[in-house]
Amino acid sequence: MPDKRKQTLVTNYHCIFVSVINQLIFSFQVCLTLIMATRSNNAVWLIGQPNKDILGSRLPTKLSVMKKYFFHQKQEQLGRRKSVNLCLDAVMPFWEKARIPTMRRDNAIRKIESLLKRYDKLVKNKKRSEESCRVAEEVFMEEIKNEILDIGHSKALCMMKNEEDKSFYISQQDDPAQSSMGSVDMKMAKIESRKRHREEKQAELQDREIHQSKILTETAILEDSSPSSDEQCDPSLDACTSTLCRKKKRSKNFINQDVAVAYDRMNISIRDAAMSYSVVAQSLGQNLDEISISASTMYRARKAIRKQVAVAYQGEEFCPGEPLVLHWDGKMLPTITGNRSEDRIAILVSGKGQEKLLGIPKIPAGTGAEIARVCIECIREHHLSDRIKGLSFDTTSSNTGIHAGACTKIEDALEKQLLYLACRHHIYEIVLAKAFHLSMGPTTGPNIEIFKRLKNQWNEIDRSLTTSCTIAEPLQGLRDKTILIVRKSFAICQQRDDYKELLQLVLLFLGEETTVNVPLRKPGAYHNARWMAKAIYALKLYLLQDQFKMTELEHKGVTEICLFVALAYAKAWCRAPRAEQAPAVDLEFLQDMETLQEEGVIITVAKEAQAAMKRHLWYLSEALESASPDLGSSSSPVPAPRHWTPGCPAHCQCRGSSDPSPAFGHMPSPRHIMDPALTPTPPPP
Repeated sequence: MPDKRKQTLVTNYHCIFVSVINQLIFSFQVCLTLIMATRSNNAVWLIGQPNKDILGSRLPTKLSVMKKYFFHQKQEQLGRRKSVNLCLDAVMPFWEKARIPTMRRDNAIRKIESLLKRYDKLVKNKKRSEESCRVAEEVFMEEIKNEILDIGHSKALCMMKNEEDKSFYISQQDDPAQSSMGSVDMKMAKIESRKRHREEKQAELQDREIHQSKILTETAILEDSSPSSDEQCDPSLDACTSTLCRKKKRSKNFINQDVAVAYDRMNISIRDAAMSYSVVAQSLGQNLDEISISASTMYRARKAIRKQVAVAYQGEEFCPGEPLVLHWDGKMLPTITGNRSEDRIAILVSGKGQEKLLGIPKIPAGTGAEIARVCIECIREHHLSDRIKGLSFDTTSSNTGIHAGACTKIEDALEKQLLYLACRHHIYEIVLAKAFHLSMGPTTGPNIEIFKRLKNQWNEIDRSLTTSCTIAEPLQGLRDKTILIVRKSFAICQQRDDYKELLQLVLLFLGEETTVNVPLRKPGAYHNARWMAKAIYALKLYLLQDQFKMTELEHKGVTEICLFVALAYAKAWCRAPRAEQAPAVDLEFLQDMETLQEEGVIITVAKEAQAAMKRHLWYLSEALESASPDLGSSSSPVPAPRHWTPGCPAHCQCRGSSDPSPAFGHMPSPRHIMDPALTPTPPPP
């Protein structure tokens, strides 16, 4: 009985034990399943489980870096940029321990981001069934497992001195598993410690010498101050005199304002200026060892002189108490880098026969509002707002628009009416363009074909053989007056060579004896934008007609434009800079057009030029008081107006009298003339 009971108890315990074991196994399987499910949820495609730290004794591979990146991005929910920076912070200690120079931080970040972009591209294509996608995935996995994230400097091997470090870097680039970093190299650590201690000691000695030098300078005694000066010196300073830094004798610098301004005006680079400066100094017998001839010295000197000139120029008072005329003109100029062009406005003021450039600011667009804005900023910067009494401008719509023109905007900003001085050279440029277009016909491109032919054949032409024009008897009066006016203008110093050339060619065309031996200059620019070329080239074509082949139609057009320029246009153009002569000159030009039509010479050209000129006579109005001293002497059949606004001197290419009339403040703005609804009541006679 006892044996049977004992057997029963054993059986029961065995069943209980088996049951417990089964429950434990089941619980373990459940936990394992949960763990595997959790790990599978955290796993990253192609990368595996993310890791918080980068471990090991080798340089980090691309795979370990990506695992750390996805740990921060997936589990810590950080942004891409923050995660990349944390990865780089974890990678850098390995490279510092290996004593390998690294690239800049921004370049290293870009390298990690490039690796991530490749991975993003693979993720995008992972559901595609093409074989190329699978091959790309295998190549990528092989690369990130077996290659380090190389953030070494491009010249790391040249910068490294230790051969063992070089070998380790090369082996890690080939196969990261070939080598690893051990413990700290005590021998190398001692060498570096001694080197660091030596550098600190040397820096301390230099600081001490500088301090002693300052003490000596502060306690220096003037030369020959007293006979006992040597006895009064501090004996403690004698010890430091031998260790003071011997200052190098200061080099001479002959770069003055004239030299720097000349280099700037000729647009000579810093290095070329330094080279020419040294050559000239040596040729003048100077010792180059005593002269500072480096490019950096030239740069600093030119920069300092530019600043001095600018400050002095802005500080000087311009024509104090005198009324001023504001001039402006736009031009496309290359940028400082020279890779593109930008729109700039040259702004200056004139008064009492003098001029002052206020600035050449850049404008985003050539609209009237932008032009007015930069002009107002310049005159307010120089405190000239109260003295501006007139405006000089070309007659483009951006300037003369009634509502949005620059002139209107400037008047509104200054809250006063201003005298309008329209550029006479610009107006006569338009007249010449109309006449040329009618005589020579329209052009099909930016260049004029007949002028291009003349320039190409110029070397084959004998320039000493010229043919003058024989003027008919009824037009001898126009010829004689043109010669008289042109010769007076020719005697004045011309600011541009093409102005002087035009005057010479007009005298040659009219057969003036004093210009027989004047040589013809080689042709330059001949595109449509060069308005002077239309007159200059036409006169050269006529003078060389015996050697240059032209069609009958071309010869007729050249003759017409030459007669127009020589008999009427030249004498009006010569006097365009004189503001007070504008009414008389313009009315005389209209009279000459009438004369040419009556004599049957260039009738169509004269009519076209006359029509173009009449469109720019808006200033000849009885709403303005007469101020022209030459108008009463004009022989024009057109009735002389009682009130007018004087024309203006050219503002960019020509320089003439731009003094405002004494009755400046009493003249209404010509804007009122353009808009009849705003015309004020004329003053009493």
